[in-house]
Amino acid sequence: MSKKKTRSQIFDLLIKTCQKNSEYLVYADKVAKEAQKYISWSDDVTCESYLGEGLYIIIDTESCPADIFFDLAFNGVEIDRDIFLQYSR
Repeated sequence: MSKKKTRSQIFDLLIKTCQKNSEYLVYADKVAKEAQKYISWSDDVTCESYLGEGLYIIIDTESCPADIFFDLAFNGVEIDRDIFLQYSR
């Protein structure tokens, strides 16, 4: 059995986790702002990480894998609502 961490070690882990979460939120916001540039039919764009699945672009209440979203955009596909919903999960 592994040795339990000290109180100090646990609180260090908590602090690091919060810092990494803050960093994630900053980068997720940057990805969402970039995704917003490729659509004109909604202003409600966010980016979230789904555990075990990766990053997703969320528009209104629908979600699409971020890699697919940007592949479509970089290949010149106009991402209208129907296209987005086609790739949503």
